[in-house]
Amino acid sequence: MPDEVYAEAVRVFSEQELVDLNLAVMSINSWNRLSIAFRYEPERD
Repeated sequence: MPDEVYAEAVRVFSEQELVDLNLAVMSINSWNRLSIAFRYEPERD
């Protein structure tokens, strides 16, 4: 991540909020990758 982007993020979010945001993004990314690997198809109404 470029220093300018990080500086802007720190201006908007606290350090703890940045950690929490990173954890949320990593979790969502992991679930998406697992869904792709297992070819999960959500049920359609």
